[in-house]
Amino acid sequence: MTNHERGKKRPTYFTIKDNDILWFIPLSSKVEKYRKVINRKMNKYGRCDTILIREILG
Repeated sequence: MTNHERGKKRPTYFTIKDNDILWFIPLSSKVEKYRKVINRKMNKYGRCDTILIREILG
C-alpha cells in the first residue's frame, strides 16, 4: 500500500504471508504518539501486546 501524504508515495505497511495467515504490519514515524498509547494501555491493562516500537534499517 502507498501513502500519498504531502505528494510523496511511501509504504505504510508490510504484508507477510505465513501459511494461511496474512500479517499486516503498519509503519509509522510518530514514535511519541504510539509511546503514549502504549503507556495508556499499560496503565489500564497492565500490558500492551498490540503495539511494538522497533527500529528498521537503522
